[in-house]
Amino acid sequence: MTTSPGSVSVVSNVARDILQSAGVFKTLPVVAWEYISNSLQYVDQNATPKVVVQINVTKRSATISDNGAGMDLDGLQNFFTMHGHNQERLAGKAGRGMFGTGKSAAFGIANGLVVRTVRNGVRNTVKLGRLDIEREAAKGNVTSVPLNTVELDVKTNEPNGTTITIDDISAKCDVRATIAFVQRHIGRSHKSAEVIINDHEVEYEEPAFVEERLFQTEGVVRANLGDASLRVRVSPVPLEDGQRGIDITSQGVLFETTLGSVEGKEMSQYLFGDLEVADLINQGTGPTPAFNMTRDMRLNIENELVQAVHAFISSKLDDVRRDLVEQDKQRKRTEEAKRLQSQADGIAKLLNDDFVEYSDKISRVRATVSGLSRDASPNNKLDSGSDHDSLLFGGDESVEVVAETGGAGGAPSDGHGSGGDAERAQNPQVVGADDGDPLGRNVKGSESKKPARGGFKVEYRSLGADEYRATYDRESRTIIINLDFPQMATASTQGVDSVTFQHLSNEVAITEYAIAISRELVYSSQYSDPSDYIFEIRQTINRINRKFSEGISK
Repeated sequence: MTTSPGSVSVVSNVARDILQSAGVFKTLPVVAWEYISNSLQYVDQNATPKVVVQINVTKRSATISDNGAGMDLDGLQNFFTMHGHNQERLAGKAGRGMFGTGKSAAFGIANGLVVRTVRNGVRNTVKLGRLDIEREAAKGNVTSVPLNTVELDVKTNEPNGTTITIDDISAKCDVRATIAFVQRHIGRSHKSAEVIINDHEVEYEEPAFVEERLFQTEGVVRANLGDASLRVRVSPVPLEDGQRGIDITSQGVLFETTLGSVEGKEMSQYLFGDLEVADLINQGTGPTPAFNMTRDMRLNIENELVQAVHAFISSKLDDVRRDLVEQDKQRKRTEEAKRLQSQADGIAKLLNDDFVEYSDKISRVRATVSGLSRDASPNNKLDSGSDHDSLLFGGDESVEVVAETGGAGGAPSDGHGSGGDAERAQNPQVVGADDGDPLGRNVKGSESKKPARGGFKVEYRSLGADEYRATYDRESRTIIINLDFPQMATASTQGVDSVTFQHLSNEVAITEYAIAISRELVYSSQYSDPSDYIFEIRQTINRINRKFSEGISK
């Protein structure tokens, strides 16, 4: 191609654009939600959105069918126009579509995409394969990628709607993860919609709360964010990752859920809420846009408006969090709380002793399975997280060397560790051995590097009669026994020192501990995803115990 003087311009290979845009969509849950969210947004007036998703693990395919507005040929052309204008936005309606790249999502995880759509009694079906795109990309200067037309303006009595089929999926077809991901997102902005995934109706249940605080913008904050109200709610129980945090929305579109600077701090896992910032949606372009095309649910902290939003949220959340910490300290100072905590500490010791033994057993099993010749390996142990005595290299205790270098580096001599990212210790790692070499020394947990999370703790709290009889906070590895649960409340009438109350406390804690162990195994990749079983176990335990407590009270 020859270029005449003064006619130099930017040229793009649209096929490569498609593949590069698709690269940000790496998992089935993210891809599925991209198309589901489109289905929820583009509906006819007064219609209640309904989306049915079928994931076929065997065939490695997924279909997303909706009762939306559907598309005619012009709509299809706009759908497949990279970086095209969002039609709803052009019509003055707010929407999450901004960059026109979502249609490429399927090619981040799959090789085939089929779009079948009906609009006003006319059906059109087109398909596109990743090989087709790659073939066009290899040609060089490509301004368009032809679609394969399967049906063109076919008359039909079918109602409006669109079905997206994703074929030959290379990513993991994780149905449970997809349900969980959609469940977290749907409740934020589409609470009235109906979404079904593999016969499972996805419903969002907003967490219960025992306290709500409203913070209105004032002064400089109001000048930056506009007239806005931050709503902070306090849950009676620790919240899962997908539930905690403040939803940041703009004109009803969710952009991020965050705890700001209080993330990971004490009592932060009890906080959730929302903040609407009207102007945020208008800052998707410019040198420092507030958000980008990756749909990663993260705002750009380099943007000045985003900085102001985060500062406002962080400040108010920290005020609430500090109040909760102080309330918890006061609760623990009462005489009954001290007696309860003494019992809880005894239960915790039993659980931690068991966990140390269980961790050693898991270590030996893993070592055997992986063909290791020794009983333990630094990469095969579950993190017991307790402060029991440990063995380190350098002394006269009988030990066996199990690794030439240790695990995460130990704490400095002043006792202040550097956290979970400490460098690997250079000394060998050792375990006790009656006939081993005199190369080790005993140390207390405070001298050796503590794991990122401590040993199991047990606490009693009043969580409400409708909450589970116990819950597990993985953030702090705490098993919380609910004093308000009917069975516990009935037993406590005999006194917290009674045999009945103590035995019930043991049974509740041990049951929750068994569930917690399963979760720890998930995080240590012992097996893939037992969450279905955990849910059923917990539901059954609570159902049967509620019936039991009702029988006692009659």
